[in-house]
Amino acid sequence: MIARGVADGVTVMLRGVIDGPDPHRTGGTMSLGRPAAGKTGTTNDSAAVWFCGYTPNLSGCAWVGDPRGGFKYKMSNIVINGKRYTPVYGSSIPGPIWKATMQGALKYTAAKAFDLKPVISTKPTPIASIVCSDSSTICLTPETGTASPETPTR
Repeated sequence: MIARGVADGVTVMLRGVIDGPDPHRTGGTMSLGRPAAGKTGTTNDSAAVWFCGYTPNLSGCAWVGDPRGGFKYKMSNIVINGKRYTPVYGSSIPGPIWKATMQGALKYTAAKAFDLKPVISTKPTPIASIVCSDSSTICLTPETGTASPETPTR
């Protein structure tokens, strides 16, 4: 079992994949217009690709690969519906499948905010500091646990 604060911290980070401040985030085109979190995935050599994500109401994953065996039949240099992919990534085919499926499934469901209480650190943290996930793209202010696109101070 994952502690709530840890799970909420992961949700804060994964929200950034879809609706975060980094213009090059992998899930940027998967925004649902409601709170959502998710992650792209690609195996070595694009043997299989996926996008998994969730809202407070629903979770889902879309996987794309060749059922004959991904390492023998890679998702690279292939044509699907007249479009060539070299290679396929989690954001190129499974991401849009996930987005369309989630939009359809949630069409008549009211948007709901995530109720987040992330654990930022087990060590005392000065009020003025900011903790970042990576590359300073998604930062959390320890006193509120909210995301901040600002440059961190450590």
